[in-house]
Amino acid sequence: MEDNSSSTQGISSRKRSKTDNSNKNPKKAKTLLDEVANKYAEFECPSTKMEVDEGDEEEEEENVISDFPVIQSSKQKLVDDFIEELLKDVESNATRVAHKTLSIEQCETEVRNQPKNASKWIQYMLLLLRAVQLDRMRVVFERAMTELGRNPGSDSDTARGKVLFVAISVEAGLLNAINLESALSKMFFHGAESSASRGQLEQNQLDRVTVMVDKLQAFGQLGTVRAVCDRLSDLCLFELAEQIAKSLVKGNKAQEPVDWLNLVKVRLRAGKTTEAREAEANAARLLRLALIPSFVCSVSQLELKFGDMERALKLLQEQIAAHPQRKDVHLAYVKALVECQRTREAKLASDKALSLVKNMKKEELDKILSIKSK
Repeated sequence: MEDNSSSTQGISSRKRSKTDNSNKNPKKAKTLLDEVANKYAEFECPSTKMEVDEGDEEEEEENVISDFPVIQSSKQKLVDDFIEELLKDVESNATRVAHKTLSIEQCETEVRNQPKNASKWIQYMLLLLRAVQLDRMRVVFERAMTELGRNPGSDSDTARGKVLFVAISVEAGLLNAINLESALSKMFFHGAESSASRGQLEQNQLDRVTVMVDKLQAFGQLGTVRAVCDRLSDLCLFELAEQIAKSLVKGNKAQEPVDWLNLVKVRLRAGKTTEAREAEANAARLLRLALIPSFVCSVSQLELKFGDMERALKLLQEQIAAHPQRKDVHLAYVKALVECQRTREAKLASDKALSLVKNMKKEELDKILSIKSK
């Protein structure tokens, strides 16, 4: 923040008097810096307000040059905020990690005393992330993978899977930040000079994440791999997330509904509606018949979440016609109607479900119907 205050003072010290400004060019066009600052404002901390005054051309040109550190400082603030948000997110996903204040020396002692304890290594990595010591964190990660892999087996794979999940979350978050910084630079600064080096940085980070994901998949920790797929999708790294989702579908011989759902979800989040529908159709064709009704119920929820109410309802209607005595399908249909705020239709569907399904309880339907009124 010191850079911001000093630069702002520099602007203020060069102000012209109000009388001068009122006599000359009262409607003078904004400077390039003013336009950039306004566009960039939504990415700035609210307390970081940039002030650009009107003046003659020499003063404006001087301001453009001297105030650039203000924007650079704002970009650094973005990086700092990103690290903090990433840390919170990773900590919330890193289960069984003791949340206590330790020094780096204490963490080093603990991992030496308990080298097979994955939680101790994760704790050490998160401490270094908080200190923004990324290179040291990567060294600790490699040490953890080596120590935890000395006795190969299912326990070793599980432990390394936990450490890998945290490392991938961090590295994927950094990749997302690099992509964002690159997009901002192109949008606001037209940074052609550094585009090549920035592109290489993005590629190096992508390669790092890809290698980690390949290692995780080799351990066969499907639950952790699925969690990583969700994390990458959350970070808008859709291409990599889709690759993982497709490999999961293929690896499980296309017989795991959850993997098909992951693929559909990733594509919907990426805006690939046609490809998502293609995945839905392939799943319906390849899954065992007994799995399809519950799969369609989950797909309808995804379609509803991403805004296609009519398709969500149509999918459930088709399943009710094909399986009129499936309790889960009727419940999903009534719930979908309530979420679409079609209360009257939901009540009619509820009555129909009671008449068709023997083990349907009125209390279950009434609970769903009461959601809207809460």
